[in-house]
Amino acid sequence: MSVYWDTSAILTLSAAVYAKLREGGRQFTLSHLTELELTSAVARVPVRRGTTRRKLERAVRAIHRSLEKMSLPKVLEPLFASARRLAAAHRLGGGDSLHLAAALLVQERIEETVEFASFDRILRAAAADRDLVLFPRGT
Repeated sequence: MSVYWDTSAILTLSAAVYAKLREGGRQFTLSHLTELELTSAVARVPVRRGTTRRKLERAVRAIHRSLEKMSLPKVLEPLFASARRLAAAHRLGGGDSLHLAAALLVQERIEETVEFASFDRILRAAAADRDLVLFPRGT
């Protein structure tokens, strides 16, 4: 089974939880949007005492190494058309509509259930409305 992760979910994922889920046979799927948002979030961290630009650059490289272990499907062509429809139908922001569109396209392409992981209440409701299984379940 595959779980599609939006940025809010992936940011809260600890290494221990990641390892446990992988052992359970789950494939991690995300879009290039998540990769972009993670890089952007780290790059915008204010430089404070003890936090140097060099440390932030190392963090960005670590993110990219971690993401290489996850599936980044090539869904860009139809992704934006679907995202526009979802944004209008569910009143989602651009990023959230892209995450939902990517998860739906992944599910269509792999022809199996994709669970949707997000901690955004509105995005989870839209995913449930589109018949995606929410991860974690019951939340």
